[in-house]
Amino acid sequence: MPPLIAPKDTLLLAFNLPQFHPIPENDAWWGAGFTEWTNVSRGRPLFRGHYQPHLPADLGFYDLRVPETRAHQATLAREAGLTGFIYFHYWFNGRRLLDTPVNEILRLKQPDYPFCLCWANEPWSRNWDGQNQAVLMPQLYSPEDDLCHIEWLLQAFSDERYIKIDGRPLFLIYRPSQLPDIRGTVARWREAAERRGFPGLFLGAVRAFPEEFSDPAGFELDASVEFRPNGIDCGDRLRSDDPLDIGYRLHRVWDYSQMVSSALALPIPDYPFFPGVCPSWDNSVRRSAGGVIFREATPEKYGTWLREVLMRETLRSQQPSIVVVNAWNEWAEGNHLEPCQRWGHGYLAATREAIDRARSHRDGVAKLRQRQVVAVDPEFRLLGNVDERSSASGRLLLRGWCVEAESLVPPEILLFAVRQEDGRFILLSPVKHQRLARTDVVQALGAPQVLTSGWAGQVPLSDDHADPTRIQVLAFRTRDGAAACLPG
Repeated sequence: MPPLIAPKDTLLLAFNLPQFHPIPENDAWWGAGFTEWTNVSRGRPLFRGHYQPHLPADLGFYDLRVPETRAHQATLAREAGLTGFIYFHYWFNGRRLLDTPVNEILRLKQPDYPFCLCWANEPWSRNWDGQNQAVLMPQLYSPEDDLCHIEWLLQAFSDERYIKIDGRPLFLIYRPSQLPDIRGTVARWREAAERRGFPGLFLGAVRAFPEEFSDPAGFELDASVEFRPNGIDCGDRLRSDDPLDIGYRLHRVWDYSQMVSSALALPIPDYPFFPGVCPSWDNSVRRSAGGVIFREATPEKYGTWLREVLMRETLRSQQPSIVVVNAWNEWAEGNHLEPCQRWGHGYLAATREAIDRARSHRDGVAKLRQRQVVAVDPEFRLLGNVDERSSASGRLLLRGWCVEAESLVPPEILLFAVRQEDGRFILLSPVKHQRLARTDVVQALGAPQVLTSGWAGQVPLSDDHADPTRIQVLAFRTRDGAAACLPG
């Protein structure tokens, strides 16, 4: 029997910031020797428990012109299980900035680690937020520049380490909505790539701003790429009456757990989509006011989020499957997997553990077969309910919630199954939407959960299971193969 869910591999890519080396432009605009470390070193705690400054551990205040530093980054990332880096690429009408790290990676053919590029196509401005005030380096677009740009990119795409999807180089655009003729640009790029012998390009739209929160087909692009924490409504910001907690007045503060739970509650779009996570976030060192801080971020909370996203990828039929981490080394945004003096290798270890547990889940799911007959395990108990059961157009629609009785966390996987006369079940299909937001359930159980517990799906009624009353929802634990039937 074929597998109930086709096994697949998921790529885990992390955005990598190449700004940790001086360039003449930054010397002129910000002072001699300016790099991102200049902002990082300004960090100060602004309220009780505020994690600042973020100081590097193993790699120190590094310079990305040094080959050994780039090699050390790749070693740490590979050991943590990351598939590759997404380097930001700064192109301004034929002029590249902060390009030394990627230039040297291409020239030296080292480190031997997969990578791709993301065009950070925003004007550079003095306010660091992309709103184009006091513009230092504008973006100018033209068909001629499109051709010049793709000619340079094709050199990078030809590198054997460059990440490709079915032979098509993966290239991301940070703000596709800003290109005046994105469809024309894409057409010119694809034609040039095909002339060079590639089967095409795989182009992604980064979801960093609302203008990009849409089907990438509208830009003639192939997939939408999450860029966390952007696009998450975390509710009311946190406040403090203590006059010493100045950070709550100067900046917008939320709990990291609020971000995780809000992100996991969002539906996955129907169009091609690469989900994302971030290890933490605090850009207060970049601005005197108006920054965003997610307090109390920990490797454990991040690992839980990443594991959940990776496990959900197991159940999605979409290929290719990619999850992105923002970011590897955004130190001035308090957002980094690289070792720091507070957590050491904690975030790298959490990444490795999340990957290993997700792969174990994937391997367990891969053992489930279409039309497989299973019996429930009386020792595996669930709490839950089927809140809605209705039929329409030959399909049964069900909605409800459930958690494992002992741990009050959602089961690893839910499946539709039809009950047989002997009490056993024949597996039909996965429940499409699992671990949905159900704050009412969390409140009723009195156990706040990062993971959510709702589910919803539909299954066709066929000749051999036309009676909808016999169709049930089964939960599976992949680690031991135990099955349980949802009450109701």
